[in-house]
Amino acid sequence: MSSSRQWATAVDVLQRMRTICGFTPHLFAVNSVINALGRAGRWEQSLQTLEEMKDWGLQPDLVSFNTAIASCVPARQWERALDLLSQAKAMGITGNTITYNSAISACGASREWRAALELLKEMRAAGIPPNLRTYGAVVMACKVSRHWDGVSEIFDAMIQDGIPPDETI
Repeated sequence: MSSSRQWATAVDVLQRMRTICGFTPHLFAVNSVINALGRAGRWEQSLQTLEEMKDWGLQPDLVSFNTAIASCVPARQWERALDLLSQAKAMGITGNTITYNSAISACGASREWRAALELLKEMRAAGIPPNLRTYGAVVMACKVSRHWDGVSEIFDAMIQDGIPPDETI
């Protein structure tokens, strides 16, 4: 089967589980559908599935939010990504490096360097360790926005955190 249509199969299986079989799908299955939709560029359906799972009596977990936030990156839906991060926090779900990397990447794709820098500060203040990918995403947000002071600030933070820049940054 073509990978471009796997999302449709995943959605179909999920719907059949609910309507024909009459049972609530496992959280893993729903997260897989959210991921498939996001990878197919169907971010709106991805976020809709995240919302619907609550109606099915399922509690979204960190993976649910991480995959939904990641679906916002190529669509340049940085505000949605930040909203999802806020929703996760409100539900008592603490984000991790993956969560913040995706949210920062969504900001970068939208040229929202200020939001990307704020997220970096937020994650560091929360004790969530940034990695090279985190810094790369923030640097990219600053570069595409031509905010060169931000790039300098990031290099200083990388040195402070003991993460040496490489040729990708």
